Amino acid sequence: MMTHQIIVGDVYAGLNEIEDKSIDLAITSPPYWNQRDYGFDGQIGNESNPYLYINKLDIIFQLLKKKMKDDGVFFLNVGDKYLSKYGKSSLGFIPYKLANEMIKSGWYLSEILIWFKPNHMPSSIKNRFTNSYEPVFVLSPNQNNIFTEQRSSNKEYNNILKVNLQPTPYKHVAVFPEKLVESLIKKIKLKKGMKILDPFAGSGTTLKVVQGMNINASTVMIEKNIDYVQIIKERCNLNGNYSITSPSYIPFYIE
Repeated sequence: MMTHQIIVGDVYAGLNEIEDKSIDLAITSPPYWNQRDYGFDGQIGNESNPYLYINKLDIIFQLLKKKMKDDGVFFLNVGDKYLSKYGKSSLGFIPYKLANEMIKSGWYLSEILIWFKPNHMPSSIKNRFTNSYEPVFVLSPNQNNIFTEQRSSNKEYNNILKVNLQPTPYKHVAVFPEKLVESLIKKIKLKKGMKILDPFAGSGTTLKVVQGMNINASTVMIEKNIDYVQIIKERCNLNGNYSITSPSYIPFYIE
């Protein structure tokens, strides 16, 4: 029987609640830098510059790495951002700078998947690139992992994920497409009794997909916004089949 855990709180405090070397698979898309307001103080993405944003996520993901099994895999989707809102400006290359810092912190980069969005939103600014794709980094504590194991046995392997943006009836401003999460899970070697984590759970898309795929796995969802937690419970129809904890905030140093 699958078990589900919801941790209501800051992602760093939430990760501290998880046993070391217990996570087989992590899938997430953290708030992008300078993109949206998620409704609480100290939220990730509202830093004064992208370097603080990158450093903060790197520290969080260093802790996540301790929670991963040796052959575990972390699928990380991060979108880029122009450094100024209006006028001439260059892209920040934020996803790639973050991935580079994570490699320095001991992660192994197995692959960069490309999420191509056929129904992408057109840009109103004509001198900027069209936002038709985003990277999904495939990271692991080790070179040999459940992603590379599956890739080596798949003769039709492709690193392009053609997935439409998904409309939603839920009051969440940036919902992960279910088809994208499903496509990512299909790229690993599934094992019985896996533990799957989404450290920025949002509206619970990762949990919803795990349920729909009927995977023999338990899940851990970390989410600070209590309104989103309520969406997770309703959307995934948990009906009491979950545990919920609210850890105290744990400060951490950002250079």
